[in-house]
Amino acid sequence: LGLGVEVIDALSSPAALKLKCDGTTALHLAMHHRHIRVAMDALCNPLDPEIHVSWDVVRLLMKKHPGAAREKDNHSETPLHLACRNRAPLDVVSPLLCCWPDAAKERDNEDRT
Repeated sequence: LGLGVEVIDALSSPAALKLKCDGTTALHLAMHHRHIRVAMDALCNPLDPEIHVSWDVVRLLMKKHPGAAREKDNHSETPLHLACRNRAPLDVVSPLLCCWPDAAKERDNEDRT
C-alpha cells in the first residue's frame, strides 16, 4: 500500500495500538520487520514484505502508545532490543530509553541485553 505516515496516523486508534497478537504489539512489528500491512487486521495477518515502514511510522507508534516501549514479545524482546538490532537512528532509540531506562538491562530469551 505504501501509505504515508499521516494516513497511518489517521487510521490507527489508541485502543488498537494497545492490542497484542501472539504477544506482539504494533510497535514490535514495525521495529522487527519494518514492514506492515495497513488494514484493520494488520496485527494478526502475515506481514507483506513489499510494504516498507519508515522510521517515521515507528516514531508515530511510539508517540501514540508510549507504553509499548515497556512491552516484551514472545521472545522477551523489548522494542529497544529490536531497535538496536535494526540499527535504528538515535531519535528512535532515545524515546524508548526515556520511556523505560531500565530496558537497556532487560534480557531476552537468549540472554542478550
